[in-house]
Amino acid sequence: MSKIEGRTILLTGASGGIGKALLDALIQEDVKKVYATDLNINNLLPLKEKYPSSVFPVVMDVTDLNSVKECHNQCLDTDMVINNAGVECAVHFMEPNSLQSANIEMQVNYTGVHNVCHTFWKTLLEKDSSCIVNMLSVASFTLIPQLA
Repeated sequence: MSKIEGRTILLTGASGGIGKALLDALIQEDVKKVYATDLNINNLLPLKEKYPSSVFPVVMDVTDLNSVKECHNQCLDTDMVINNAGVECAVHFMEPNSLQSANIEMQVNYTGVHNVCHTFWKTLLEKDSSCIVNMLSVASFTLIPQLA
């Protein structure tokens, strides 16, 4: 039995490349349920079609605390949170909109993670076994000067 078999997992950013790969891997490990989140429900429908008994689509904007709280209220049986939602605007530092792009990246990649962790914290503490996994990309380990 794997450590995630039978768990109920909230996966942010489930419709993107890494998110889809994570979701496939979770299903292979026989998780009980995956709350797959995205900004747009239509992005999640193919995942629900692929795994109808395991995937439960939920609209959530990690940058909007009210949206995160609404998601939490729908997912109270969550015992594992995987913060995977992330964004890279790929805007050169000297571009006119680089500050706006940097702000978007911070809102999603930092504040969004905080919103989800903070909101789900008490629910996770009530479980016999729970955890939070924060996904990082290779961009977390390197400086790319031309990006905001």
